[in-house]
Amino acid sequence: MSVAAPEEVVFNSRLIADRRFWITRLSGELGDSNLVPDYERPRTYVADTGVVAFDIEGDLYGRIARLTNGSPFLLYAALTSALKICLHKYRGGASVVVGRPPMLDAGRGAGEANALAIVDELDGQQSFRQLLLQVRSSLLEAYARQSYPFELLVEDLGLGGVENRCPLFDCALVLESIHGVLPALRNDDTLTFSER
Repeated sequence: MSVAAPEEVVFNSRLIADRRFWITRLSGELGDSNLVPDYERPRTYVADTGVVAFDIEGDLYGRIARLTNGSPFLLYAALTSALKICLHKYRGGASVVVGRPPMLDAGRGAGEANALAIVDELDGQQSFRQLLLQVRSSLLEAYARQSYPFELLVEDLGLGGVENRCPLFDCALVLESIHGVLPALRNDDTLTFSER
């Protein structure tokens, strides 16, 4: 009979706790999609990519910079909050899910963990600041539990048979200064921001 090393026991108990968190967080009524396509979705995923570039300039950029006090994490939380408001107004429904790619690891220069599905409840009555604090909290909770593999979570939630889209989110948001490359997850849209 072999005995697990203490670090293996801690690692396994952490993964079990992470799994429990994600299943609890993502087992609610998330809806089929945050987007309503204007075409019938193919049975299998088709990567039809395109890029639309735009700039945030002038007064709006200044207001965002003041709100986030130069923090890349808070900038990401603010951009995520704005995207969630747009998706909520577009589709309705309380739960809004946005994908987040791996974080950059300063020591390795590569992603340290897999993609995450960040879910928040919106009621349409929150101020932007209230939503920003909520999204910030959701991001911190997710970052603390980012070691659980995305593909395994999809299987745990019984969504492994979804072939024509990402089963947990349609939209992902990337801030180049803090994120690695988003894995190929069959999501419809990825918004990528860079600070220049």
